[in-house]
Amino acid sequence: MPTMHGLSFDLRDALKTLRRDPAYASTVVLTRALTIGATTAVFSIVDGVLLRPLAYRESQRLVVVQEIVPGLTHLYPSLPANPRHFAAWRARSRSFEQLVELEGRPETLTGAGEPLFEVSAHDPIVIAATAVLTGAIGLAACVVAARQGLSLNLAAALREE
Repeated sequence: MPTMHGLSFDLRDALKTLRRDPAYASTVVLTRALTIGATTAVFSIVDGVLLRPLAYRESQRLVVVQEIVPGLTHLYPSLPANPRHFAAWRARSRSFEQLVELEGRPETLTGAGEPLFEVSAHDPIVIAATAVLTGAIGLAACVVAARQGLSLNLAAALREE
């Protein structure tokens, strides 16, 4: 079990090393910041989408109703409900307590004037680009830290101690 003396020695040694090489220190701090930020972003998404229950009473009773058009099944196995068909289903339905139509559209994020972005919550390109960009930044930070570590002369560093 580590002691407080060992911990204080390790902290002093780490601070001395970071002070001696500011490029390495900034790489370490940047890598840690990116890692913490990426972890926070991923957890926020997982928490909001997977872990928290839906904001509806008895949300386990929600269902999605879609249409199957026999002539188009080779292109589209299922389609969103046609608004006229949905109105007829709502009028004749006896199996469901209530039917509500929901139309998925891109939402607009606005700034002080024109819209900045049109983002869809289900856009695979945005999701993939975010994952690739986050991975590239993390990889770049690791490469910089590894190259910095390879350039250290360990024998000289140990002699200085």
